[in-house]
Amino acid sequence: LIRAMADPVIRIVGLTVTESGYYIDPVSKGFDATHADIVHDAAHPETPRTAFGAIVAALRLRRDTGQGPFTGLSCDNLQGNGDILRQAVVSLARMSDPALADWIEANASFPNSMVDCIAPATGPAEIAQAREFGVNDAAPVTHEAFRQWVIEDDFCAGRPDWDQVGATFSDDVHAYEKMKIRILNAGHQVLANVGEVLGIE
Repeated sequence: LIRAMADPVIRIVGLTVTESGYYIDPVSKGFDATHADIVHDAAHPETPRTAFGAIVAALRLRRDTGQGPFTGLSCDNLQGNGDILRQAVVSLARMSDPALADWIEANASFPNSMVDCIAPATGPAEIAQAREFGVNDAAPVTHEAFRQWVIEDDFCAGRPDWDQVGATFSDDVHAYEKMKIRILNAGHQVLANVGEVLGIE
């Protein structure tokens, strides 16, 4: 994986590790440098356990071979996901190689993004639907027809024209997040509360 990410043809490394996978200290909201996995990756950067350790190792190889960095693109559903990814990668790098951390901070990019697409829990109906298509999957993932992917237009090594297939590039992802939370999510909550009172599932 590290060698693959170090290949100069790789321009974007995307990841989804869920909100709990970013090693965020619950009190300070900063990077948790005391977690056993992080301590290991800082002490043994050539054999990382975490995705962030692998990213740091790949960026080290790219720097050492005169290659530019790639863009780290978090697709996790949390506000400021690019900022949080940057925090994890740069903080981990700083624990073992401050010069590398400075290089990453100055050259790599970690755009914020927002994904809006409801993916309901998998149940018997979804499993049956998958079987109708000839797919035997115990945990198929379905989603609503609507989807929106808004990405901060900050790519250090170029980017695909994802806007040609429906993605939105923006300088202000947070405005889209606010709109989603205040209008869409609030509307869903109002309907859900009324539905519950009326006994509608």
